[in-house]
Amino acid sequence: MNKKILSSISCTLRWRSLLLTVALLAAACSSESEKEPYLRVYPTSLIYDPANPDTNVVSVESNDVWRIASGDPAPQTDRRIGSGDGLILLTDAPVGRSSFTVSSSSAEYTVAVTRFGGGDPTPDPTPDPDPDPDPGTALFGKSWAEMPAELVKKGDYYYTYHMRPDAASIRNYTVCYSRERMSPVWVAAPMHSSYKGSAKRTDAYAQDPTLGFTQAGKWSGYTRGHMLGSSDRTVSRETNKQVFYYSNIAPQMQNGFNTGGGAWNNLEDFTDGQWCADTLYQVVGCYWADENTKVGSTVIPTHYYKVLLRTKKGNTHKSVAECTADELKCAVFMLEHKSQKGLRPNASMMMSVSELERMTGFTFFPNVPHAPKDTYDPADWGL
Repeated sequence: MNKKILSSISCTLRWRSLLLTVALLAAACSSESEKEPYLRVYPTSLIYDPANPDTNVVSVESNDVWRIASGDPAPQTDRRIGSGDGLILLTDAPVGRSSFTVSSSSAEYTVAVTRFGGGDPTPDPTPDPDPDPDPGTALFGKSWAEMPAELVKKGDYYYTYHMRPDAASIRNYTVCYSRERMSPVWVAAPMHSSYKGSAKRTDAYAQDPTLGFTQAGKWSGYTRGHMLGSSDRTVSRETNKQVFYYSNIAPQMQNGFNTGGGAWNNLEDFTDGQWCADTLYQVVGCYWADENTKVGSTVIPTHYYKVLLRTKKGNTHKSVAECTADELKCAVFMLEHKSQKGLRPNASMMMSVSELERMTGFTFFPNVPHAPKDTYDPADWGL
């Protein structure tokens, strides 16, 4: 046989032998790697729904023993220990936020659980005849002055709140988000100089991890409009990053509305002038007179509004919950979502809080028993 052919065959056989050796070594390494303990847990954030137990499940992938440890507060789970692949069923959860951890010798995961409302959505056939709000039954069990009462729209309205990362006992803001319209419905927040500092704008746009589903955050033809402004939360970088969650971002027209000299921008400047030592309480909301305009999955709001509440004097050093109606002022400023460059806040865009309640179905300031929601006086606001 030709020597060149023999040489070629010999070379080919050597290469095949080398490739086989490499493949066997890779397989051995892979097999050895698979013997290393591992743990994967998902999802790490979920919304507990007592009416749909199939959704109250966490999946575990592991080749090791894993254990569950309760947070404070904690949901109830169907097991405390497991091994290998498995499922963790949540059998109950407290209203608000709770958590538990899943850990093995190789890793640890924290699962955040949110439960809205009081659990069973079925209305009480014998409701309490007392119409006065009970702060103990407020949203998330909180009695924050700015926070509206919960309005249940199952599968549509989702509620969450954020505490300041730099001061865990101080709230940043509360959100009602519409999953059907893919937009915030309202964002409620206290406005006070204690939230101001030297932190720069982070532009850290991101999904709100506490909602448990994807939110819209960018729209063709519209700018990303903050409900609670970045400049209102400069006390720390981490606190500023929270206002870039998509739960706090809504689609807004840019020219003549959101940018300098635009109607909404002018209203924001006006609101800044209402900050006081006693705290200004604000709810910023979207309103849909119709649903004719849609970009992607988001229904574009036809109007935006601000609901404001504070003491008239601004330096009483009293809680608004303890004030009389004569000591307080509250009003709504409603703007049509269109280009209105140069439009400044005036009496024609104002309405009573009660009127907005009739339009939206929400109850505002349930934790401020004497809030004068039926009346407003433009003169109280310098108009």
